[in-house]
Amino acid sequence: MHNLYGVQTFFMCLEDSSGASFGVFLMNSNAMEFALQPAPAVTYRTIGGILDFYILLGNTPEQVVQEYLQFVGLPMLPSYWSLGFQLSRWNYGSLDEVKAVVDRNRLIGLPYVSSGFEEGNNPIKAESCGRNHPNIMTVMLQTSLISHQFKLVNF
Repeated sequence: MHNLYGVQTFFMCLEDSSGASFGVFLMNSNAMEFALQPAPAVTYRTIGGILDFYILLGNTPEQVVQEYLQFVGLPMLPSYWSLGFQLSRWNYGSLDEVKAVVDRNRLIGLPYVSSGFEEGNNPIKAESCGRNHPNIMTVMLQTSLISHQFKLVNF
């Protein structure tokens, strides 16, 4: 088991050969672990909170999934551009290094539309381009990537 966050603990069971199905959904806002054990056991471990269990019944697995989606809502479709190829790396050293990566990938014809870097934990060093403020580095990076029709994902 691993600690989970931001998950929807849902499982579905198919009964015999009739196709009748049911699903179990636990709604809880606290940290938890969830594990399917050898039948017929499920283990939930949570550090607290209210345990809201929902049982979803259906004649088919599809019906149970439809009920589940009606309950929790449909997933969000991300922006079209974000579905393309992406490049992300932790700890780019300088703007020159980022430019070299972009140029290399364009040269070999590797298609990608976005590039990410981690500004908060390990920023591109602002001093590498003669600046003292990291926001200037961010603006320079954005300008460079946007000029090549790239999107910048800053996380």
